[in-house]
Amino acid sequence: MGYSVVILGVTFLVSYILLKLFVKYGFKLGFVDIPNHRSTHSDLKLRGAGLGFLLASLVSFIFIVFKTPEGLSIDGNLFKHYLIFLICMTGIGVADDILNTSAKFRLFLQFFFSFLFVGSVTHGFTQPVSIVFLPFDSGLLSYLFCILYLVWVINLFNFMDGIDGIAGLQAFIWSLLSVGLCFIGGAPFVALLYAIVGISLIPFLIGNWAPARYFMGDGGAYFLGAFFAATPLVLKVEFQQSLISFIILMALFVSDATVTLIMRILNKKNPLKGHRTYGFHKLLLDFNWSHSKISIIYALMTIVWCLPLSILTNSIKPIVLLYIAYVPFISLFLLLGVGRESKARSMESET
Repeated sequence: MGYSVVILGVTFLVSYILLKLFVKYGFKLGFVDIPNHRSTHSDLKLRGAGLGFLLASLVSFIFIVFKTPEGLSIDGNLFKHYLIFLICMTGIGVADDILNTSAKFRLFLQFFFSFLFVGSVTHGFTQPVSIVFLPFDSGLLSYLFCILYLVWVINLFNFMDGIDGIAGLQAFIWSLLSVGLCFIGGAPFVALLYAIVGISLIPFLIGNWAPARYFMGDGGAYFLGAFFAATPLVLKVEFQQSLISFIILMALFVSDATVTLIMRILNKKNPLKGHRTYGFHKLLLDFNWSHSKISIIYALMTIVWCLPLSILTNSIKPIVLLYIAYVPFISLFLLLGVGRESKARSMESET
């Protein structure tokens, strides 16, 4: 217990110090977010502030590799492959922050590293991964699902980082709630990983709240997306914990991003091009809700609706809970008209 407290304290301190340094030197280093047609702000902001929490988290993770807390255990090779995957995905995001890389090239790398990661955690695609909602039990189909799942969660988290506070607060809430789910499922080691990420986000959240002084950037978004995608897969393989629990916990973000993407494709819009047609954009532009109000509502919906359903996966058929979690959100976003451009309205004044 004392070891974990020290790790969490050091993580918070490192995240705070790195963020302060970034705020001081970020503009000079060229980490500038210039407003464009997709932006919900009109002035220059620091972009890439996620370097603070992602580096603090990764340093703590790497330290744990060499000194695993007593009483907490995980397969060493699995954890190393997991860390390599997080570092690779984070590197893709940081490179985009600095070099503005091609979306197609990033997508190729995401599929490549996701393929390698799924292969490593399933011991060369020999260990089956049971996915309850797949139409039939097929090892090949489950591996394909895992790869697509990883790539999609990484990208949707980046897509959903579109207004002040929303992605950071959602990541913080997911981390705290996942700590509880891990303890319920008998995985205290992974609970510590979630706690590390959660506490590393606190300094960032303060300055990212509306009106935001800085944004996490693709590096921070890719790290969080990879973390929240890969960690449940590790829990599934190593601790036989339900993957559905975490898919349900992410239901609001997944529904918003997925329904929007599908509607844009149906409307013959380029799915790789930036836009302002997500559910949170509709609430901002069509209903004139503030950034902070939307972020808080999204967080409360996750706590009040998704968390109880996630906990019940051990006592009620997961597929039933999956429908209960997702159908209302999917219906809501269809009613909001996601995927279609909003009517011209004044941009939210908080940014």
